[in-house]
Order: sequence, then structure tokens, then C-alpha cells
Amino acid sequence: MLFISTIWKLWNDLVFNDAPFNADILLQRSVLWARYYSEKISITAPVQSPFSSAVHWKLTELGWVCLTTDGAVSLRTSIGSVGGVFRADDGSWITGFNKTIGIVCPLQTELWGIFLGL
Repeated sequence: MLFISTIWKLWNDLVFNDAPFNADILLQRSVLWARYYSEKISITAPVQSPFSSAVHWKLTELGWVCLTTDGAVSLRTSIGSVGGVFRADDGSWITGFNKTIGIVCPLQTELWGIFLGL
């Protein structure tokens, strides 16, 4: 599964960032990811985080709909994309959206997500 994830990541780098895709890079990244995960698994002591409480979606009041949005900007091209999901008061998925919005900064991307959702 890790090898397939590495191929997927390299393919995304090729498509979105014009990064090279060859066997040497695939092998190097696979080894690095394998080492990373084996080291993380071997750690037995819990790591304390400054973010002690997990952020998660909560049920809304009866009759309300919740809009959750997020955005991302490529460091290389500055092209941003946004996406969002609408959920009913019981947490069920209503609909979602995604859109590439062009060259923007991170703040603009987040604001576009809210605007498009509304």
C-alpha cells in the first residue's frame, strides 16, 4: 500500500507541478516513506502536542445546514483550489463542490471557498 501511495504522490507531482517521474525517484521516495513509518511505529512513548484537543465536526442544531470549506495554493505556481461540503443537521452529506480559482494567495483561497459555498 505504501508503494502505491508513493506512485500516486509522484503522479500528482508530475501532473500538478511538472516534477520528474522516474524509477530512481520512485525507489528513493519509497525507501524514505518506509523508514519514516517504521520509525513512527517504533516510538512507544506518546508525544505531547500543543494542540491537545482534536478539531472535528459537530452536529448542528435541528433544521440547520453546515458548510465546511477549505482551500490550498501550490507553492510552485500559486494556483489555488477550493472545495466544500454541505451537511444536514444529522451529519449526512448533502452536496459538495470543488473549483480551481487561478493565481491567488492563501487568504484569498479561503475567502473564495466561503464565497463559492454561499
